[in-house]
Amino acid sequence: MDTQEISKKKREFYNNPWFWIIVALVIVVAISASNNSGSSATSSTGTQNTPTGICAADPQALKKEAFVPDYKQLVKDPSPSQGTVATFTGQIVQIEQSGNEGIMRLSVTKESYGWSLSDIVYVTYHQATNAVQGDVVSVTGKLTGSQTYTSQANFQITIPSIDVCTVDTQPTTPAQTTTSKPKTTAPAPSTPSTPTSQQTYTTPSGATVNNSGGVVTPPPAPPASWHTVQTFSGQTQKNTPQFTIQGSQWRITWQETGDGYFGANAQSPDGSNYCSIANLVGPGSDSTYCYTSGAYYVSVNTANSWTITVEDYY
Repeated sequence: MDTQEISKKKREFYNNPWFWIIVALVIVVAISASNNSGSSATSSTGTQNTPTGICAADPQALKKEAFVPDYKQLVKDPSPSQGTVATFTGQIVQIEQSGNEGIMRLSVTKESYGWSLSDIVYVTYHQATNAVQGDVVSVTGKLTGSQTYTSQANFQITIPSIDVCTVDTQPTTPAQTTTSKPKTTAPAPSTPSTPTSQQTYTTPSGATVNNSGGVVTPPPAPPASWHTVQTFSGQTQKNTPQFTIQGSQWRITWQETGDGYFGANAQSPDGSNYCSIANLVGPGSDSTYCYTSGAYYVSVNTANSWTITVEDYY
């Protein structure tokens, strides 16, 4: 077949109407497939953004349903409250976050000296927060029983746990001072032009304040009482983490079971202060009083099971 005949065959092929009909059908099918793929991707993305779990609940409805648990009852037996909606306000002791997920340990009891390190709740949250260690926050969610973790001193510690969606940071307010003057109780001048005489009144805190706002007598110091600093336990020889004593006296209540030797002493890290706690063979329990403030740790030498509670008096 010569070149002229081949060219003639090509012209006949391209001039055939069925060729162009087939080409048009291929283009329509390709466009339709592309549109369907885009719709499917959009639908999939929408599904991924749908909240699940505790974050699917109405936050306002949760807050209305929530109650503030009694921490000691929660530690004693968390099972009756498991699954119920609760709320806690406290100071962040530790916080770790990865993406939108995070955990924190929250101190939920405020004492006269600050937030207690004994009453801690384990919080799991599912939306990123800007809160950091030391912030005071509120959380609302479902109680999940208890959480056990290993401390830096290799102790197994079990605390109540709660699953929440968000962490609400509480606004910081300036501390009220004794120089503030209650509007409802402060004496007022009889006439705008007549100066008032020097009068005094007592604030709710017990301080005596004059009518110009000056403190005459500071509020009385609260009576001293025992405060739990830390509880330690174990089944072998070890040194506890360091703790700090504020008061002029403190005590260690201890209990141990077993037939072997049990010895324990409290001492400061630099060795300047020392308090003997126990030295016996066989099971026993008692309270030992010490009388010097500062930093301490307890050194335990035994193979028996033991528990030690440190209390500070101030």
